[in-house]
Amino acid sequence: MHVDHVVMGAASLAQAEDWCRRELGCEPAGGGKHPLMGTHNRLLRLGERCYLELIAIDPEAPAPTAHRRWFGLDEPATQARLAQGPALLHWVAAVDDIEQ
Repeated sequence: MHVDHVVMGAASLAQAEDWCRRELGCEPAGGGKHPLMGTHNRLLRLGERCYLELIAIDPEAPAPTAHRRWFGLDEPATQARLAQGPALLHWVAAVDDIEQ
Protein backbone atom coordinates (compact mmCIF):
# COMPACT_ATOMS: atom_id res chain seq x y z
CA MET A 1 0.00 0.00 0.00
CA HIS A 2 1.14 3.54 -0.70
CA VAL A 3 -0.36 7.04 -0.81
CA ASP A 4 -1.78 7.43 -4.30
CA HIS A 5 -2.90 11.01 -3.96
CA VAL A 6 -3.66 13.86 -1.58
CA VAL A 7 -6.96 15.73 -2.00
CA MET A 8 -7.28 19.51 -1.64
CA GLY A 9 -10.83 20.81 -1.84
CA ALA A 10 -11.85 24.33 -2.76
CA ALA A 11 -14.98 26.40 -3.15
CA SER A 12 -14.14 26.66 -6.87
CA LEU A 13 -11.59 25.12 -9.19
CA ALA A 14 -10.30 28.59 -10.11
CA GLN A 15 -9.64 29.25 -6.42
CA ALA A 16 -7.74 25.95 -6.14
CA GLU A 17 -5.62 26.74 -9.20
CA ASP A 18 -4.81 30.21 -7.83
CA TRP A 19 -3.80 28.64 -4.50
CA CYS A 20 -1.51 26.18 -6.31
CA ARG A 21 0.20 28.94 -8.28
CA ARG A 22 0.59 31.21 -5.25
CA GLU A 23 1.56 28.65 -2.58
CA LEU A 24 3.40 26.01 -4.62
CA GLY A 25 4.62 28.14 -7.52
CA CYS A 26 3.43 25.77 -10.19
CA GLU A 27 0.56 25.16 -12.58
CA PRO A 28 -1.66 22.08 -12.16
CA ALA A 29 -2.17 20.06 -15.34
CA GLY A 30 -4.68 17.52 -16.50
CA GLY A 31 -7.78 16.61 -14.62
CA GLY A 32 -11.31 16.71 -15.89
CA LYS A 33 -14.97 16.41 -15.02
CA HIS A 34 -16.74 13.71 -13.00
CA PRO A 35 -20.32 13.76 -14.33
CA LEU A 36 -21.69 11.22 -11.82
CA MET A 37 -20.31 13.22 -8.90
CA GLY A 38 -20.89 16.75 -10.20
CA THR A 39 -17.25 17.67 -9.57
CA HIS A 40 -14.18 18.62 -11.58
CA ASN A 41 -10.49 18.59 -10.78
CA ARG A 42 -6.93 19.49 -11.70
CA LEU A 43 -3.84 17.42 -10.93
CA LEU A 44 -0.25 18.04 -9.93
CA ARG A 45 2.35 15.27 -9.86
CA LEU A 46 4.18 15.08 -6.53
CA GLY A 47 6.46 12.18 -7.36
CA GLU A 48 6.72 8.95 -9.29
CA ARG A 49 3.65 7.40 -7.67
CA CYS A 50 1.79 10.25 -6.00
CA TYR A 51 -0.13 13.37 -7.03
CA LEU A 52 -2.12 16.26 -5.62
CA GLU A 53 -5.77 16.46 -6.65
CA LEU A 54 -7.48 19.85 -6.56
CA ILE A 55 -11.23 19.24 -6.54
CA ALA A 56 -14.36 21.38 -6.40
CA ILE A 57 -18.06 21.14 -7.12
CA ASP A 58 -18.63 21.78 -10.82
CA PRO A 59 -21.19 24.60 -11.03
CA GLU A 60 -22.10 23.54 -14.58
CA ALA A 61 -22.96 19.97 -13.58
CA PRO A 62 -26.17 18.77 -11.96
CA ALA A 63 -25.88 17.58 -8.38
CA PRO A 64 -25.80 13.80 -7.99
CA THR A 65 -29.19 12.34 -7.09
CA ALA A 66 -28.29 8.85 -5.86
CA HIS A 67 -25.38 9.72 -3.57
CA ARG A 68 -23.32 12.50 -2.05
CA ARG A 69 -20.20 13.90 -3.65
CA TRP A 70 -16.75 12.59 -2.82
CA PHE A 71 -14.77 13.85 0.19
CA GLY A 72 -17.76 15.39 1.96
CA LEU A 73 -18.08 18.25 -0.53
CA ASP A 74 -21.85 18.40 0.15
CA GLU A 75 -21.44 18.63 3.92
CA PRO A 76 -22.20 22.07 5.37
CA ALA A 77 -19.09 21.92 7.60
CA THR A 78 -16.88 21.14 4.59
CA GLN A 79 -18.47 23.91 2.54
CA ALA A 80 -17.95 26.39 5.39
CA ARG A 81 -14.32 25.30 5.69
CA LEU A 82 -13.72 25.68 1.94
CA ALA A 83 -15.37 29.12 1.94
CA GLN A 84 -12.29 30.22 3.94
CA GLY A 85 -9.94 28.88 1.22
CA PRO A 86 -8.64 25.59 -0.16
CA ALA A 87 -8.05 22.89 2.45
CA LEU A 88 -6.65 19.41 2.73
CA LEU A 89 -9.59 16.99 2.79
CA HIS A 90 -8.24 13.45 2.40
CA TRP A 91 -5.52 11.14 1.24
CA VAL A 92 -6.17 8.10 -0.93
CA ALA A 93 -4.26 4.83 -0.75
CA ALA A 94 -3.39 2.50 -3.61
CA VAL A 95 -3.10 -1.21 -2.95
CA ASP A 96 -1.86 -4.11 -5.04
CA ASP A 97 -4.50 -6.54 -3.77
CA ILE A 98 -7.78 -4.95 -2.65
CA GLU A 99 -9.14 -8.28 -1.43
CA GLN A 100 -6.24 -8.65 0.97
